[in-house]
Amino acid sequence: MKIFKNILPLFVAILFITSCDKRELDIPIIEEPVYNGEANMTIQEFKNKYAGQALVKIDTAIIIRGLVTANDISGNIYNQIQLQDETGGICITIERASMFTVFSVGQEVFVECKGLYYGEYGGYPQLGYTYTNPTTGVTAIGRIAWFFFRERAHLNGFPRPELVKPVELRIGQINNSHVGKLVTVRDVYFERGGEPFAEPGPDGSIQTQSKMLASIIAESQKLTARNSSAANFAFHLMPDKNSVGSVTGVLSTYYNAYQITFRDSLDVSPTRFYDGRGGGTGETADSPLSVRAGIVLQTRTSGNLNTMWVKGYIVGYVKNGVTAVNSESNVVLGFISDVDAPPQTNILIADDPNETDYLNCIFVELPSGTPLRTNVNLYRNPNNLGKVLTVQGTLTPRYSLPGSRFNTGYDFILSNP
Repeated sequence: MKIFKNILPLFVAILFITSCDKRELDIPIIEEPVYNGEANMTIQEFKNKYAGQALVKIDTAIIIRGLVTANDISGNIYNQIQLQDETGGICITIERASMFTVFSVGQEVFVECKGLYYGEYGGYPQLGYTYTNPTTGVTAIGRIAWFFFRERAHLNGFPRPELVKPVELRIGQINNSHVGKLVTVRDVYFERGGEPFAEPGPDGSIQTQSKMLASIIAESQKLTARNSSAANFAFHLMPDKNSVGSVTGVLSTYYNAYQITFRDSLDVSPTRFYDGRGGGTGETADSPLSVRAGIVLQTRTSGNLNTMWVKGYIVGYVKNGVTAVNSESNVVLGFISDVDAPPQTNILIADDPNETDYLNCIFVELPSGTPLRTNVNLYRNPNNLGKVLTVQGTLTPRYSLPGSRFNTGYDFILSNP
């Protein structure tokens, strides 16, 4: 009882103090940043104005705007952010780490360029300041001091990452209009797959290393991926060379060679790759290769492959009189044209019955005097469009397309989907 009597007054006192404390926690209000000016030049106009100049000071009141498409969040990009509008993209070099805390992907930024410098490093357009090499005395484009950049870079609104959409293409479709932009490059594999993206030097120093991507459409088409050992995914293993997929990153150029730099591990996630060998072996009709697997195998193999089975939907044909397929106008996909009657000599098959890209197709030659020509060609059998063809042949290019040519024999199965 004595203990209870001692505790009771203390409890009452605490209750009184807390009941009298009417303070509320102050929750900081985050104000949405607003820029009251407007851009007077697009990014592409800005680059065109100074194109070809290694270093030039901007002495007019030029204002550009764009969304941040890449920053230094992973460590693979260093002292840079990437700004892109509807017309183009440009690299901005800044003397500052952890810029992602201010310039998030999807953040709209207006940059007052007067007093800054435009330059080209290895032909790659950049907005920055000057840097003088202490050894050579050569002055070139360099980084902007942080405080100087913050005086000229104005945030507008909250970040909207959903607005950042990369341009999708293949290696063979890349051109100078894509330099500085965020791109997704499809149908590629890493030539040295299974190795780390980048490793430090023997002394632990940060190294930037080149890894080569190759196209499954044409193995001679390659793209350099620049990876830093400072990246938080540097020790991850690149997808093995049998894995085919897509990567995303900023496209740059270095003395006329295109390069791609990944923003983070999601840009090269293993989930974006699949086994390019396909599920079947191609040895029997019960275990056919997919069309994509046939394309991959043919791309990576010199000369003709052994006779094998491939399975796909009949989606179209190569037009009459075409000797080399190099554009969509050379083929018919998805319908039978009354103007250009289907030839009896060939068809195209694909993994998708609604395929609209001829580069995802395998050309199938229909040899003269065979049941394959009689029963499969679309000229006499227009209802075959969309049916499934499982065909045996020798994979070898024809018309500059992946193809199944019957040099040694043939067999096939035609079925409904």
